[in-house]
Amino acid sequence: MDGLISSNGSRHILESATPINSSYTDSTDRSTNAFTTTGNPNLEPPFTYGAVVFSAVMLIPMAVFGLVANLITMIVISKSKTLKSIFNHLLISLCISDMLSAAFSILPLYRQTWGFDYWAWPKFLCKASFAVDAWTTYVTTIHILLFAIFRLLSIQWPIAFKKVSLLQVRLIIVCVWLVAFGCGFMPYAIMFEDIVRNRNSNTPDAAWSHCSLNPAWLMQFVAYYQVAAPIFIFFPMAAIVVLCPVIGIVIKRRRMKYRAAQNESKEVESRRRRKERNAFLQLGFITGSFLMGYIPNTAHVVYTTNVAPESMAMRVLEWNLFMVGYIFLRLSECLNPIFYNLVSSKMRAETFSFLGRCLPCKCSPTGQSPQQSNQSSSAQQTANASL
Repeated sequence: MDGLISSNGSRHILESATPINSSYTDSTDRSTNAFTTTGNPNLEPPFTYGAVVFSAVMLIPMAVFGLVANLITMIVISKSKTLKSIFNHLLISLCISDMLSAAFSILPLYRQTWGFDYWAWPKFLCKASFAVDAWTTYVTTIHILLFAIFRLLSIQWPIAFKKVSLLQVRLIIVCVWLVAFGCGFMPYAIMFEDIVRNRNSNTPDAAWSHCSLNPAWLMQFVAYYQVAAPIFIFFPMAAIVVLCPVIGIVIKRRRMKYRAAQNESKEVESRRRRKERNAFLQLGFITGSFLMGYIPNTAHVVYTTNVAPESMAMRVLEWNLFMVGYIFLRLSECLNPIFYNLVSSKMRAETFSFLGRCLPCKCSPTGQSPQQSNQSSSAQQTANASL
């Protein structure tokens, strides 16, 4: 996040910087190339043209795929009569979060590359590049935690879990979105904006991108982040990591209990085992995808909150950490719809059915079109009749 904050770094910035002036002189020639700056060479943009091209080639296709894939998954679950469950309601909400992230993902890319020295787009998009990202991050972490909690309840206390209604789950989801909006979207929308950075000064924001934190809010943002990050990111992440093996242990003990009782037929036992395995795999895939997306991002945050990037080499490292973390985050959003369909045969069938109605080449889960399937079936019936 442009090396904005630090327990070490924030103290260093606040103690060593000259007082922040509310007015900044425009020392950047807006007509020059976006990758050159005037003044101290150590404050030039910390990336190369090749790095920008690579980032764009990775992020733009993933944004398109994430938007389309999550939209399809959301439509499939919403329209299906067989996918109305508590967990699928959470998946719809996660799809909305991932769609929002994908739709706005071009903004952080632009902010950290072409718009680093001068944000040429509308001001509200600068605010949105931070605010939407914070909003969807908080929503996602809480949703994954809720998913793990509900899964544990459904396995350990199935009778009590059946009393949880879809209406209650919808209300919880709405509350999560509202709380995340108030605690994530609004603070970032207020404190972040496009401001000309004086590259020749020693003010805290001299090396930041044009669209970044308003330095007048620096102390307030540090205080806010020290409270918000543990509540909405670090604690949910730690709880998810703990809950997953706990659920695995509960499933194993439950199997041992049923095996000792020997009161199930083989068919019932096989069906129950398959259901438990799919439930655990679904949680495992979702959690794995979540951690893959957020651990690199968290590593970037930990770096920027503990190190003040004073040299060009450190600023390049900070930029690379941000971009790698952001690519993994977008990749996670692309993988989520794939994982949903891999684990659930019902969702997979519904997705193929939906795509079959929408695409010119109507494909079945077997990879054949309905015409091919019918022809194969007719040929098989003819062959059987001739035997």
